[in-house]
Amino acid sequence: MRTQSHHHVSFRKMRSVFFFGMIVALTIAMLTLLQPFFYPLFWAAVIAVMFHPAYTKILKRTKLEAVSLTIALLLVLLVIILPLAIVATLLVKESFE
Repeated sequence: MRTQSHHHVSFRKMRSVFFFGMIVALTIAMLTLLQPFFYPLFWAAVIAVMFHPAYTKILKRTKLEAVSLTIALLLVLLVIILPLAIVATLLVKESFE
């Protein structure tokens, strides 16, 4: 009587392991590829959340989406971008002096 060891790995199980391995590898590759965009996307989301109430108030008054978006964008520029640009310019000027 001869006993054989059954180290039989099913093709279906191998295919599943390979498939999920590829999914993990592709996910890691995509996250690595998109990593430089995480920080700007985070701040874009913060700004969007901060200024959405102002946008909705403007939209109620103007009733025009394009006009409301333009005013909200100008508000973001005035409140966030312009002061940051001024501070950055002053810092660069100070560093050269």
